[in-house]
Amino acid sequence: MWLTGRPRIEYLMTGGFKVSAAGDIVTLGFGRRAKDFGENETALLDLIRPYFEQAYRNADAMTAFQRQHEVREQALEGAANMAMVVVHHLTIESASPLARRWLATYFPGHDGSRSNDQLPELIARWLRHHQIAFDRNDVEVQPSALLSIESPDGQLSVRLIETRDGQSTLLLTRDLRGDHPELLEQLGLTRREAEVLLWISRGKTSREVAAILSIAPKTVDKHVEHIQRKLSAENRTIAAAIAWATLRSS
Repeated sequence: MWLTGRPRIEYLMTGGFKVSAAGDIVTLGFGRRAKDFGENETALLDLIRPYFEQAYRNADAMTAFQRQHEVREQALEGAANMAMVVVHHLTIESASPLARRWLATYFPGHDGSRSNDQLPELIARWLRHHQIAFDRNDVEVQPSALLSIESPDGQLSVRLIETRDGQSTLLLTRDLRGDHPELLEQLGLTRREAEVLLWISRGKTSREVAAILSIAPKTVDKHVEHIQRKLSAENRTIAAAIAWATLRSS
């Protein structure tokens, strides 16, 4: 088989395998210039193709597992309202997506991306002070070193859990203030539905929500029906739990 272009490949041997019921195919290609591929090489490709297919499926399964693990980890963090950050010499070594999002929220100059691994200056100064103190005393750190960052929306607390040999573990927690129904709109709700869900998540009855929002209890119940359908929640309790986790992780 003759091909044009650079670098020039004059002979090409290809093979492949299906990876989905929809007919998606992974293609293997081997090219060279000097000599065409013979029957033995074609037979060899047929022989090793099942191993390539199994390796691909193993890698695909591992990727799916990692994604599921990340989703479960984020859900657990959101429900517990806490996130971990591991720091090495004042540089972020590992941090969950929730931790990075909180850092970006409370420190506008910190974009929270994985490419930005420098601690915000305020946390860095605070951590450096405690690292020096604990290194000087040569003692194990106790979970008492706490930094609080205030904002109009609430408070971010950073607690030093452990520090040794330049590596520190930080625990982040967030305490929201005020009413933030707009945070629930990311669930696909309208503003009014988000307001209703906010108060339901705080244990209010339909009659109490109606009084707060100055609407009829029947209207509240209708909003609740829409909310449960949009969230695929079987009842108000599950919808309230989804709201609570969303508010904590936002």
